[in-house]
Amino acid sequence: MKPRLYLVDAHAYLHRAYHALPPLTNSRGEPVGVLYGFARTLIQFLRRDKPEGVAVCFDVPGPTFRNKMYKKYKATRQEIDGDLIAQLKQARPLAETLGFKCLEKQGFEADDVMATMARKAVKHGWDAVLVTGEKDALQLVGPGIRVFNVLKNLWMDPPQVEEKFGIAPSSVRDYLAIVGDNSDDVPGVKGVGPVKAVKLIKAYGSLQGAITAAKNGDAALTPKLAQALKDGEKMAALALKLIALDDKVPLDVEPEDCRATAPDPETLGAGLERWEFRALARELGAKSTPVHESIKKQQQLLAAPFADRKPSQVTQARWIYAIPKKGRYHAATGRSGKWLVFVHLDKVDEVWAYIKKATEEGRLGDSAKTSTAQPSIHGNSDEKVICVYTYDWQDKTDVMRIRGELRSLGVTKKIPYKSDEDTMARRYRVAGDANISKYYE
Repeated sequence: MKPRLYLVDAHAYLHRAYHALPPLTNSRGEPVGVLYGFARTLIQFLRRDKPEGVAVCFDVPGPTFRNKMYKKYKATRQEIDGDLIAQLKQARPLAETLGFKCLEKQGFEADDVMATMARKAVKHGWDAVLVTGEKDALQLVGPGIRVFNVLKNLWMDPPQVEEKFGIAPSSVRDYLAIVGDNSDDVPGVKGVGPVKAVKLIKAYGSLQGAITAAKNGDAALTPKLAQALKDGEKMAALALKLIALDDKVPLDVEPEDCRATAPDPETLGAGLERWEFRALARELGAKSTPVHESIKKQQQLLAAPFADRKPSQVTQARWIYAIPKKGRYHAATGRSGKWLVFVHLDKVDEVWAYIKKATEEGRLGDSAKTSTAQPSIHGNSDEKVICVYTYDWQDKTDVMRIRGELRSLGVTKKIPYKSDEDTMARRYRVAGDANISKYYE
């Protein structure tokens, strides 16, 4: 039996998951439903079919050779929602965390990458399976290449393609060029629908054959249809080029490079914690890691550290203000965020040294970059305030440990709040209020 290479059209399933699945957010208020559905899809066919190789193929932002060929290509597509954009950016890190090979190429679409790898697979003695619901992929169906639609649980081999469209896979490109593709703004031949398209291909073998017949005055064509073919010749030729998948994308990857391998359990556990997919992590046998190690690995997956994110991106994080009052201290509860710790002048150097050390260990955010020592906002001239950033995905135990260590330096006491304003707005509200005691616990 030949080894099988599954080639997954990532964005096709991410878009479908966004419209098919209910919204899901993590504790930070970040949308993760699409990512969770995507992860489940990948794991589902991996477990069921056990392919020898898998490559998840992605579109790359920016124009492709088709946009240069036809400026209106995909021009009328609706703007993508912000929640989906945020998840599209994280889809590749998620797939890599799960141990899948990921492929993309600037200037080309995922379909072209899949076509190229499918041809390589057949050349190297593999069978290729295109995991997608896109119609244009059917033009590749043939010896050694199949299409599988996960959402419909539908396999497409030559007999299934012919049953569905009435034509062989080799004629799919001509068929789509005649009827057009509204989703991609690919023009077709005006006035010619699916039924007539199939009849033309069966009668004349191809789109060009039908156009030639129209030019030669074939009596089997009605005057209206013949004129439509002649008028649409230029656009039909363009459509053929737009629909054709490029199977010669310059990729320095071979089927053997896509062998399915189980990810390292510790790396998997740390990676899935980024999205808080804990049940999935347990199901896959991931190992939990010490919190500070987990944070270091999470940082590698993020484009920016937590400390640089906008408050609106962490609406469910708990932002904690810390102030001493009458020698009584209260440990923080819940998860972490930003602390304003008020430090006596005699303790500033000691506290600052602690913060820097904890930052280097990965237990605190980049406080050295974002924190400043400034006069205390509650009016005590003998105190300074320092911003301390922790990670909102940190385990409660580790947060409590950090609070305890800060408490030993005499700096912890929190101000509770019940406001939905952003962090800086809350800070300034407190700073401008003479009766600050009302914010104490």
